[in-house]
Amino acid sequence: MVVAGGGIAGLGAAFALQDLGLEVVVLEREAEAGGRMRSARAWDGIWFDRGAEQLTTTDGFFSLAERLGFADMVIPWMGDTDGGTSFEIARDGKLHTFDAARPQRLLGYGAISLTQKLRLVRMLPTLLGQFRRNGGTSFEPWRAAPIDDMSVEEWLGRISPEFLEYAIEPLWDIVAGSEPRDISRGFLVYTMTAFTRAQGVTLREGTGAVTRAFARHLDVRTGCEVVAIDAAERSITHEDRSTGQTRTLRPRAIVVALTWDRVAGVMSGLDPFRTGFFASTRYQAHDLCFFKVQEGTDPEQVGRSGFIPRKEHGELAQYGMEKVPTDPSRWVLRASLKGRFSTRLVGRSGDELQAEIMRRVGEVAPHIPPLVEDRFVSRWPSAIPMYSVGRLEALARFHALEPIPGLAFAGDYLSMLSCGAAYQTGLWAADQLTRFLS
Repeated sequence: MVVAGGGIAGLGAAFALQDLGLEVVVLEREAEAGGRMRSARAWDGIWFDRGAEQLTTTDGFFSLAERLGFADMVIPWMGDTDGGTSFEIARDGKLHTFDAARPQRLLGYGAISLTQKLRLVRMLPTLLGQFRRNGGTSFEPWRAAPIDDMSVEEWLGRISPEFLEYAIEPLWDIVAGSEPRDISRGFLVYTMTAFTRAQGVTLREGTGAVTRAFARHLDVRTGCEVVAIDAAERSITHEDRSTGQTRTLRPRAIVVALTWDRVAGVMSGLDPFRTGFFASTRYQAHDLCFFKVQEGTDPEQVGRSGFIPRKEHGELAQYGMEKVPTDPSRWVLRASLKGRFSTRLVGRSGDELQAEIMRRVGEVAPHIPPLVEDRFVSRWPSAIPMYSVGRLEALARFHALEPIPGLAFAGDYLSMLSCGAAYQTGLWAADQLTRFLS
């Protein structure tokens, strides 16, 4: 069997199939497996994530933590031993703590007026209705297709404009790189009702510690770029990036665990709906930017890291000092631009990106740019799947299709924008192919 793509979805599928006694080969284009779930060392040996940062306790791969050897690396997200998911959001020059995992704390959230908080009661019928439709699931957002009828901008703009502007917009720009007009209310409501018990965690060597652990137990062939997959012939052609030689394989089964744009570019022999589905899938660009400041700088001198609503600054998404996620005893300067501006800068150099970020930071905090000595920047032109209006209906149709014999798909775009969701799609793919082979 062959798995095309060595991200967490592909690695999860390969591991599950290998556990059943099947021989599995993973073809990965890059020099290291992991996809957008990788990490690397920067200055002073600090581990930074290159893509996905935060995991949750509901992510299925944690059931393998002892077996794969990363159980002792798990730590609470940003040192929060209470297991919460709190964020600082700016309004009128002050930072206010918003706890996304504990709605009961909303009354104490200072960035929104009491009147606007009380109006959030109007959301309850929609939330309760979706909670019932979820059926206890965590990674099946298409269950919200019945309310996939308007954007978050339209929905919350009617209910509580302050909640939209000073909670949802800055949070989702950081998490998904998307504006409220590009997120369907169905997707937002599903995430609000399906993850009520999730707690944020990471690892001492970054999220890449998970994918590195998987890769050590699998036959992963790096530097092998998949250039063609024929669904009708069940064949897969890959190129060795070091030699330029190509080879075509005809395995018993194939898992396609590539990002949507690569699937659309290499697949042939699909039915019209699947072809249109992959062609219409969209991702948002995203950058992770960490900066080293001068030795001895007091974090309080720089200021704590906060998310910036568009009402406060139209281009800057975040800036300030925060604890290093992989080592909460240390501090780092973090700054980034809002998603739509990251997309505009995709083709620009790292130096140009830093200059664009620091110019905007300097507009609101001129004392910060002169303190910067080094940087760690990771850039992803296709980073996060988008869930605009109509996407959940398309997902529902996709998952209702009859399986293609010997071919299965895996990736976050088939579920949600999280590592746990991507991993779950790998398990779905493995299960589908297991039934085909039995």
